[in-house]
Parts: sequence; structure tokens; C-alpha cells
Amino acid sequence: MPLSVYRELVEELQIAQAREEALHAQNRELVKQNQQLRQEIERVIHYAQHLQAVIAVQDTSIASHDVPTPSRLPQSPAAGDDKQQQIIEVESDRSRYASQSNSDGTMNGWVLAIALIIIVVTSCLGAFLIVHSRLGSSSDR
Repeated sequence: MPLSVYRELVEELQIAQAREEALHAQNRELVKQNQQLRQEIERVIHYAQHLQAVIAVQDTSIASHDVPTPSRLPQSPAAGDDKQQQIIEVESDRSRYASQSNSDGTMNGWVLAIALIIIVVTSCLGAFLIVHSRLGSSSDR
């Protein structure tokens, strides 16, 4: 075989190796992006579950105040909706667990902030009245 054929084969082999390396690099980048997207999806799912738990807690607190709320779940599912019924049951179990874990003594942030502001204002007002009465009585002398 002539030497020029070997050179052409070497060039083609180098081109094929460069393409293969480029595909490997692209594949690594896609795998990395895939992992990031999976993590973001897991975070979104976690946030959605947390939001469902918060909504469930609010629904139970509204229900405990005897305010009528419309039912979100169908009363009698169709015969072919067994899988959807299972999903609904799992989600309702999650919301019940979340409402039990969140409503056992935790205080709403706004209520806590308002209580703190009331305490600060009353203590400052009391201190002002005490100091003012003492200064007023000492200036009369």
C-alpha cells in the first residue's frame, strides 16, 4: 500500500477522535445540566409540598373557626380513576401529617411581630411616664 493512503487514514482517524472527544465533552455537559435540572425539580417539588402543607394548615385553622369551605375533592370518583384516588389519598395523608406537625404550638410570624411591638411600646410608654412623673415632681421643689 502506498504511504499516502496511510496518511489519509491517519488524518481520518484524528478527525474521528476529535469528533469523539467533542461528543464526550458535550455528553459530560449534558449530564451536568441534567443533574442540575433534577436538583431544581426536586427543590420545586419540596417547595410545592411545603406550600401544600401550609395551605392544609390554613384550611384546618379556617375549618376550626366554623367557616364553611368548599370541598376540593370529589365525593365519589369514577370507576376508572383508582390511580387518581390513590394519589388524592396520599396527598391528603401528607397534608394531615403536615398540619399535625405544624400546628402543635407554632405561632404565626405576624402575631409574634405584633405582640413584640406591643410589648416594646408599652414598656417605653411606662418608662416615659415613670421618668416624667419623677422629673415633674423634682422640678416642683
